[in-house]
Amino acid sequence: MRIDVAFAPGVMPAAPVTVVVDVIRATTTITHAVGHGYSRVLACGDIDQARELGRRLANGAVLAGERDCVKPEGFDLGNSPSEYGEGPPLGETLVLATTNGTRAIVAAAADAEAVLIGSLANLTACAAQAGVRGAARLDAGRAGRSGSRCRHRPATHGAAAARLGGRHSVGSAGHADHRPDSTS
Repeated sequence: MRIDVAFAPGVMPAAPVTVVVDVIRATTTITHAVGHGYSRVLACGDIDQARELGRRLANGAVLAGERDCVKPEGFDLGNSPSEYGEGPPLGETLVLATTNGTRAIVAAAADAEAVLIGSLANLTACAAQAGVRGAARLDAGRAGRSGSRCRHRPATHGAAAARLGGRHSVGSAGHADHRPDSTS
């Protein structure tokens, strides 16, 4: 299986499955929320979209997220994974909007048949599911503060690619090309 790892927006080839890894917050928060009892998490590209979706879902919808690291007014929870391990879930569905991570998820969903949520907290399970589904893209290019390159991304995405099997090497296009069967 070929696995491309992007560190910048717009450098990825199309793929049927995308694994979005926003290392520090959004994907880790989603992993913790599901692990602590939320039945589903709906990612929204912006705060207003989250509020509207929360209104439409009514009872059982929990608004969560942040904008520039601050929990929006009227939201039930912020975007810290630690907020999701204290007590039972506040509802069945979490509606999450963050500055960068959920935007990356929404963008990935626009051009992939399936989007998997990856974090250091669920990397093994995510890699297993990606292998079953034939994932070909690890995408962090749209996550990170204002789309900037973060120092932690290469190590995390290298680890994710390695969990899928084989080796990866950084290509000149700003992404790592991971080919498990490669001898180079």
